[in-house]
Amino acid sequence: MSMAAQRTNGTRFGTCLAYGPPLEIGLPIKVNPNRPLVMAHPAAAKHYHASFGLLEDTQHPFIQFMVDHGDYAPTSWSVDANESGMASFQRLPDTVNGHEVYRKANMNTPHWQVHAGGREAYETLTNMPPIDILYVDWLSWLPFQTEDGAGDFCQRMASIVHKIREGGLVLLDHKHKSLDEGDHPWFRYPEDGVFPITDHSSMENMGLVEWLAPNLWGDYETHIASVFLVHHHSDGLLGSTDWEAAMKPWFWGTVAEMSLQPSQIQELIAAEAEASLHPDAETLDDWMETWVRVMDQHGSQSTYMTPEPPAHAWPKGAYHEFLKGLLEHPIRLMGVPEKKTYRLRGENFILNIVYGSLLELAPALYAKNAVLALRASLAKQVVSRCPWWNGQALVLQTEPTWMSNPIKRLRWSGDSATPMLAKKMLVLAKQQPYSSLYPEVKRCTVGQVVTVAHGNGTLSEVMSAVKDYYASIPEYMALAPMELTVVCLDSHDYTDTKAVPSEFQFLSTGGSCTD
Repeated sequence: MSMAAQRTNGTRFGTCLAYGPPLEIGLPIKVNPNRPLVMAHPAAAKHYHASFGLLEDTQHPFIQFMVDHGDYAPTSWSVDANESGMASFQRLPDTVNGHEVYRKANMNTPHWQVHAGGREAYETLTNMPPIDILYVDWLSWLPFQTEDGAGDFCQRMASIVHKIREGGLVLLDHKHKSLDEGDHPWFRYPEDGVFPITDHSSMENMGLVEWLAPNLWGDYETHIASVFLVHHHSDGLLGSTDWEAAMKPWFWGTVAEMSLQPSQIQELIAAEAEASLHPDAETLDDWMETWVRVMDQHGSQSTYMTPEPPAHAWPKGAYHEFLKGLLEHPIRLMGVPEKKTYRLRGENFILNIVYGSLLELAPALYAKNAVLALRASLAKQVVSRCPWWNGQALVLQTEPTWMSNPIKRLRWSGDSATPMLAKKMLVLAKQQPYSSLYPEVKRCTVGQVVTVAHGNGTLSEVMSAVKDYYASIPEYMALAPMELTVVCLDSHDYTDTKAVPSEFQFLSTGGSCTD
């Protein structure tokens, strides 16, 4: 499906009923047809179905972001099941930040429902990129500064308006409007016109919208919200902000496929690849195994089981339409990271220094013949973000004391770091995929090791370890091509080019990290 806004009326978006005058259809927001819409619903609890339903009928791709102290993800409540008892949502790979992601399995429209559970809403949202729509039904999570302590709508919006793009919206759900007999401070705002929020931003009351949305049990409910259009003054602090550029991290940070290069997406299409699920997602096969076990133990007795999970996270053909849409709009893909490449003279070896976040780059760096060489905690985050890496992470340390420890007393960085760590990684990459001692590492002929900055982050250090490795192995082992890719966040790491040994030749700067 191409990323095009559909079912819109003029400058309005969606199918909700907008009370005028005049009476109109849709939200008063201009939607970029080339990217998903981003809506945040902080402190949503179990009410996220209301905001989801507002976007569900638009047929335009969207990201819905929830953040809450509790765990209100779809699979944690054992609801969201249809009439046949099948769960509506399936879990997708995590975001770059480790937030859980879900999608409604029967929807063709590309969408991602993000749950940042167990977190403080204001701090989390203010550390995320800007959004198109802020949907609120509970405002106590927003701070305010006022002498009377009331914390009305305008005062609370002043603390968050900078996170909403120019022309974006605030939707105030009327779920709690009955508080204080309808005179609660949250619902005190000008009835019409433009009103100031800060010295640099204003809001415009656009009236009410009403729509129907299925709740957690599939029953349709009516929802009403007040709509406010956000204006950032052209001569203010936010007036020159490039909002589209500022929002881009939402896309490749939430959707692994959006952090790929066009050539990699084309490969997925050609291979008719299936969409990945999170490694912890309950699949239909998992559920059936549990069902058989329960039937064996309890027979026909009444026994509780969670709803049957969807067989697939996307309807047939929808995932490939989404991938094709990415090729049509490559501007939303993550840019090519900075990369420096060196070759060890006389050997079939390449050293890549890539600058960026490994969690961001994990999908783009993936290859069938590559393995991760990381601490176990970071490797788990990478696999949760990009399940393609599952089974391709080396074991650097083992927890049971009776097992042989691959790298004893491992220290990752600093002056006391494990010496020759890169050499040890290369050795393990040749051993573990074929050792029965490490069944968690799948069999593969390793041609690349991907790791992060270690030791003191110097070229001389890692190159010395590589030279020592090649000096220690038989000549026949050195014939196979091998790459070591080091990903580093600090732009000052691996910049000691004057200390590069003569055995290494500099090849190039820049280019795709998967060239």
